[in-house]
Amino acid sequence: MTEESSPSKADWPQWAWRDSGWWLTAIGAVIAILVILYPLLGTYSLRVRLLAGLASLLSPILLLVIIYLYRVAGVIYKRVRGYDHLHKLTEQKSEEIIRSRDTITNLLGELIETRSVEIEKVQYFKKHLGLLLKKRRGLNLEVGNEVRVIDMTDGSVMGVFEISEARRTHYIAKSSGSIDAVWLGYIHGTGDGESYAPPNTAAISFPKDVNQHE
Repeated sequence: MTEESSPSKADWPQWAWRDSGWWLTAIGAVIAILVILYPLLGTYSLRVRLLAGLASLLSPILLLVIIYLYRVAGVIYKRVRGYDHLHKLTEQKSEEIIRSRDTITNLLGELIETRSVEIEKVQYFKKHLGLLLKKRRGLNLEVGNEVRVIDMTDGSVMGVFEISEARRTHYIAKSSGSIDAVWLGYIHGTGDGESYAPPNTAAISFPKDVNQHE
């Protein structure tokens, strides 16, 4: 499906009062028109002349209202006319988002099968976040390898860590990049030195050569 450009935004018109010169000109023009069209206006009663004068004074406001309503009608027409296009564009973007999520999910599934490491504990000490990772058969990590904690629901990176120590049954990884603010805030709030990884997350390992080429 080819991507279509978004229609230009149809903003509501702004109401603006004219300066005094415009008002005087408009009122004078209306009075001149009345005198030309109705030369016998002076022979009418005072009430009729007052009404005509009041109408002359209010006519510029009426003109502004008519112009403003005309512009509002134009914006409504543009918005109604562009609804189908926007609806189609929204459906297209939604389909693209779904395809992107499916791609991310498939990639994460492949990484979990080959590069995932089980997080046994999350350790917080001296303002540093660390992971206690259980060794996995067939996957040997070295000091300096990168481990990223991934949110499996949307593919976002919760934290970046680096293997700092390899023990007999475990790896120790210390934070080497940004940590998700919500996750870190939760750890600060509990005050516990040890906790578990957030739900629906996985630790994915990256070899040294992969990190060097990023």
